[in-house]
Amino acid sequence: MLIGSINPSYQNNINKQNEATSSSIKKSEAEEQSTAASESKAKAKSERKAKASSESKAIAKSESESKAKSESIEKKKESESIAASQSAESQSIADSESTANSISVDESTKASESYQQAQQASISETPVSSSGYHRDYRGRWHRPNGQYASKVEIAQAGLAW
Repeated sequence: MLIGSINPSYQNNINKQNEATSSSIKKSEAEEQSTAASESKAKAKSERKAKASSESKAIAKSESESKAKSESIEKKKESESIAASQSAESQSIADSESTANSISVDESTKASESYQQAQQASISETPVSSSGYHRDYRGRWHRPNGQYASKVEIAQAGLAW
């Protein structure tokens, strides 16, 4: 017997086992690397999401602040315009009061007298018959009791329709 001689079929089996073991080791190493890479990708993705979320929150905050500032500016402008219009209105009221005060008492007396005369003239123009029929401001004839009168009644009373 030879020392150190090896059975070739046995050697082939061992080589195949060694190859299988080394390939499974390589596969597991590759899987670990793949898992580590996917975990690092997921971690990077979550970090990007967190960063984007914080940026969007910051943008929303700045937008709300700018909106609040613009609203306060608009309110300030509105209050200034209201104050200006109130000032102009009070000035026009003061002007009209001074104009009204400048009208002389004599002119106001004449105006009231002419108004009273016009009222008396319109009252005297309202025809009243001897039988009690009268005409209102719309031109309708009324009986002495205030009810509307018919054409026939007015004709019988000798009044013109």
